[in-house]
Amino acid sequence: MDWLRAGQALEHVLLTAMLHQVSPRSRPSPSNGRTCDGWLLRDPVFGTGQAQMIVHLGYGPGGPRTPRRPLDRILTIEP
Repeated sequence: MDWLRAGQALEHVLLTAMLHQVSPRSRPSPSNGRTCDGWLLRDPVFGTGQAQMIVHLGYGPGGPRTPRRPLDRILTIEP
Protein backbone atom coordinates (compact mmCIF):
# COMPACT_ATOMS: atom_id res chain seq x y z
CA MET A 1 0.00 0.00 0.00
CA ASP A 2 2.90 2.36 0.71
CA TRP A 3 4.26 1.95 -2.84
CA LEU A 4 0.79 2.61 -4.26
CA ARG A 5 0.37 5.77 -2.18
CA ALA A 6 3.86 6.96 -3.08
CA GLY A 7 3.14 6.40 -6.78
CA GLN A 8 -0.14 8.29 -6.52
CA ALA A 9 1.60 11.17 -4.74
CA LEU A 10 4.34 11.31 -7.38
CA GLU A 11 1.70 11.24 -10.13
CA HIS A 12 -0.05 14.20 -8.46
CA VAL A 13 3.21 16.16 -8.24
CA LEU A 14 4.11 15.49 -11.88
CA LEU A 15 0.64 16.34 -13.20
CA THR A 16 0.58 19.55 -11.16
CA ALA A 17 4.05 20.45 -12.48
CA MET A 18 2.85 19.84 -16.05
CA LEU A 19 -0.21 22.03 -15.45
CA HIS A 20 2.09 24.89 -14.41
CA GLN A 21 4.51 24.22 -17.29
CA VAL A 22 7.31 23.23 -14.91
CA SER A 23 9.85 20.68 -16.11
CA PRO A 24 10.33 17.68 -13.83
CA ARG A 25 13.72 15.97 -13.87
CA SER A 26 13.68 12.96 -11.58
CA ARG A 27 16.22 10.35 -10.62
CA PRO A 28 16.34 7.53 -8.08
CA SER A 29 17.81 8.47 -4.73
CA PRO A 30 21.39 7.39 -4.05
CA SER A 31 21.75 4.08 -2.20
CA ASN A 32 23.60 5.75 0.68
CA GLY A 33 20.60 7.99 1.46
CA ARG A 34 22.49 11.22 0.78
CA THR A 35 22.26 13.74 -2.04
CA CYS A 36 25.26 14.54 -4.24
CA ASP A 37 26.06 17.52 -1.99
CA GLY A 38 25.94 15.41 1.19
CA TRP A 39 22.49 16.24 2.55
CA LEU A 40 20.92 13.33 4.38
CA LEU A 41 17.55 12.32 2.91
CA ARG A 42 15.41 11.63 5.96
CA ASP A 43 12.31 12.93 7.65
CA PRO A 44 13.36 16.41 8.90
CA VAL A 45 11.51 16.06 12.21
CA PHE A 46 12.05 12.45 13.24
CA GLY A 47 15.12 11.50 11.18
CA THR A 48 13.51 8.25 10.03
CA GLY A 49 12.59 6.73 6.69
CA GLN A 50 14.38 6.90 3.38
CA ALA A 51 13.57 8.89 0.26
CA GLN A 52 12.77 6.79 -2.80
CA MET A 53 12.95 9.54 -5.41
CA ILE A 54 14.49 12.98 -5.75
CA VAL A 55 12.34 15.26 -7.89
CA HIS A 56 13.89 18.41 -9.30
CA LEU A 57 11.39 20.95 -10.64
CA GLY A 58 12.22 24.04 -12.61
CA TYR A 59 11.76 26.05 -15.76
CA GLY A 60 13.85 25.09 -18.75
CA PRO A 61 15.39 27.52 -21.22
CA GLY A 62 12.99 29.19 -23.62
CA GLY A 63 13.10 28.22 -27.25
CA PRO A 64 11.02 27.64 -30.33
CA ARG A 65 8.18 25.14 -30.17
CA THR A 66 8.77 21.72 -31.69
CA PRO A 67 7.11 21.45 -35.11
CA ARG A 68 4.12 19.11 -35.23
CA ARG A 69 2.66 17.13 -38.12
CA PRO A 70 -0.90 18.00 -39.12
CA LEU A 71 -3.46 15.90 -37.24
CA ASP A 72 -4.89 14.40 -40.44
CA ARG A 73 -1.47 12.90 -41.23
CA ILE A 74 -1.31 10.92 -38.00
CA LEU A 75 -4.96 10.19 -37.14
CA THR A 76 -7.71 8.76 -39.31
CA ILE A 77 -11.25 8.68 -37.99
CA GLU A 78 -13.67 6.47 -39.89
CA PRO A 79 -17.42 6.71 -39.29
